[in-house]
Amino acid sequence: MKISEWLLQIDSHAICGSQDAKDDFQKETGQCPTWPEHTREETARGIKERGLGGSVMVGPSRTMMCFGWEMAEALARKYADFGGSCYEGRGRRFRAAIEALEAKGL
Repeated sequence: MKISEWLLQIDSHAICGSQDAKDDFQKETGQCPTWPEHTREETARGIKERGLGGSVMVGPSRTMMCFGWEMAEALARKYADFGGSCYEGRGRRFRAAIEALEAKGL
């Protein structure tokens, strides 16, 4: 499976358990995963600070978390020489990263 195809299975706003996502990414793409990780507490604080509601419902407190849009940007930087996006919204940044991967056939 291509990296871009794997990313299209998740949502730009998804919050995932990082290790599970890494295991699945490597199994499905054969590539080494790399993206920022956040503690459960950092994730909960970010959700609260945005003021849009929501909560952290994934795994035990020691579980490191990752965000869909950050995963896409990190993978595009690593595999497609993605220089970043001029967009501010998470969804559009996610899409720009996927487009960079697709342009490289990844």
